[in-house]
Parts: sequence; structure tokens; C-alpha cells
Amino acid sequence: MTRKTGLVWLLLLFCTAVRASNLRQISSREGISNNAILSLAQDKHGFIWVGSCDGLNMWDGERMRLFPNDWGGETPLSGNLIEEIAVTTDSLFWIRTNYGLDLFDPDSKRVERHADFQGMYKIVTRRSNEVLVVTQDNKFSCYDPAARRFSSVQPMPGIDYADILDMQLDDDGALWVFSRKGIFRIPVAFPDKNNDRIGIGQPERFPTV
Repeated sequence: MTRKTGLVWLLLLFCTAVRASNLRQISSREGISNNAILSLAQDKHGFIWVGSCDGLNMWDGERMRLFPNDWGGETPLSGNLIEEIAVTTDSLFWIRTNYGLDLFDPDSKRVERHADFQGMYKIVTRRSNEVLVVTQDNKFSCYDPAARRFSSVQPMPGIDYADILDMQLDDDGALWVFSRKGIFRIPVAFPDKNNDRIGIGQPERFPTV
């Protein structure tokens, strides 16, 4: 028993040492544009994208690179304040900045900018063409992939921007809204090749205790 206990402790110490050796602190010395970090995301290649108060950075494991400067790009993001990076299931990024919402391809470095949204707003996405935005005045907008723009959709009764804590889209096409007034499930049908309009069902409320 003593021998087995000693072996377990040895394995735990080894695992702890391995984890510790993989930790690395990244700061402005590695070239990050600003030490005030607002958002993080990982792409399908394992690279870490860092949204700061002064631009979008990418850590490739050896050095920090700033978008778009380090790729010779000419299409910057809509703003330098990178407040949120939402990774979609098809490996693209919806990036929420202080001056707009951008669809970003981390492979090609292409940017599709949408200046409709500025200031404070909330987004929820699953695939890159399945995106809902709610603004402070309780207006809901949906992305139209064919037109590459956002269109206003019907308001969702009982759901106020100020009460929203989080939003998620599930695999069954439902929007879950977690708010201070309860949990809401709303059926959503996004535009596709068979239907060019979004369909939103009636919210179903699940009271919280």
C-alpha cells in the first residue's frame, strides 16, 4: 500500500511539473499591442487570438503578431477596442468592436465590416451565417448572408436588453436567453437557400427559483 501511495504522489508531482513547464506569461515584451486584454479565442490551428484595448493580436507559440500590420493587410477591423471574439462552428470569428461588428476569417485574414452597430450591444452566433444582435433600445437584427448585411427582425416580447445575462444558440435552432426575469427558449429559423427570411417563434419562459 505504501509503495502504491508513493507511486501516485510521484505521478501527481510529475503532472504538476509538466503543466508548470507549459505555462508562459505573455506581455508587451512579446509584442502584444496592449496589456489590457478584453477577449480571447483559439482558431482551428491552435493559435491564440487576443483582443486588446488597442487591436487584435495572434500568438503563434513563438511570437505575437498584430493584425493587419504583420500580414501586410489593408483592411483593418472597424475599431481597435476588441470587446468580444465569438468563434463560429465553421471556424470564423465574429468580432465585436467599439465601432462595429466584423466577420473575420483567421485563415485568409479577410474582414467583412458592419458599422450598423456601435457602442453597447450583444451578439449570439452559431455558424458564421447564423447571428443575432440585440441593441440597447431592444432592437433585434439578423445577418442576411446573401446580402451580407443585417436586417431588423420582430422584437421578442418580455426580453429586455438590460436584463440579458447571456445568450446561446443550440443545435435544434433555438435561442436560449438567460435573463434576470428568467430563462427563455425562442425557436429561430435562419435564412438559407430555401428561405430568405428569418423566422422567430414565441418565447417560452422558464422561471428561476
